[in-house]
Amino acid sequence: MTVHLSGLGIPEARAEGETKSRLGSARRPRILVTVFRKVVLIVVCIAALLSGALASVRAASDAPLSSEELGKLAAGKLVTRPSVEHRGDLNLLGGSSWQVVDSSVDAVWRAVLDTAHYKKMIPAVSNAHAVVNQDDYRVVHMEHKAGPIGTSYDLSMRIYADKRDVTFALEKSPNSGLRAAWGFITVRPYGEKRSLLSYGVMTDPGEGLLLTVLRSSVHEWVLRVPEQMKRFVESHTGRALYAAKTK
Repeated sequence: MTVHLSGLGIPEARAEGETKSRLGSARRPRILVTVFRKVVLIVVCIAALLSGALASVRAASDAPLSSEELGKLAAGKLVTRPSVEHRGDLNLLGGSSWQVVDSSVDAVWRAVLDTAHYKKMIPAVSNAHAVVNQDDYRVVHMEHKAGPIGTSYDLSMRIYADKRDVTFALEKSPNSGLRAAWGFITVRPYGEKRSLLSYGVMTDPGEGLLLTVLRSSVHEWVLRVPEQMKRFVESHTGRALYAAKTK
């Protein structure tokens, strides 16, 4: 049976346009679903990459320390295990590091959570403040500046107070070349009235010309967080801030 659209009082051109419009509207949900599935797949893949790399850093950190490493810790020196990985399109550098701190676990744990003094405890940080501040979750805005060169980014932090453990990951870095970063820091008792800082990080700082030239220096720098934390916590200012509050 043939129906003439003109007989229904509808111009054929208009009817054809409305038909295409309806077909287009019908296709849109399918397109949106397809796009959504791709986005979810990408997010899942990225999460798998990040969790896999973090797990490998944790595993390296949990490996027993050698007699040579234990000797360095006893002498107050920083112990490092540098690592380089390629995951997807990420060129990661980092590893694990340890440092004995001459202060109690309670005092050192307070220092780990003291966002306002990160500029004293993290190499090259010029400013840090909490954007989100909850008991078990924070987002911290970090700024690095050296002369005319500077960058900034946000880190999300998960806080496990019962384990004295913090995990962190890059939240956003709109004005820097930093492509990825995640890691952890843990405080454990080490003998009487001393603590062991265990730290792990993996990051892709980007491929800018300056970073390409200084990549080895960046690799060394990112593992020195426990060493710089030790210096501040053991300083007169650090002891006044944290040790006096120890239970």
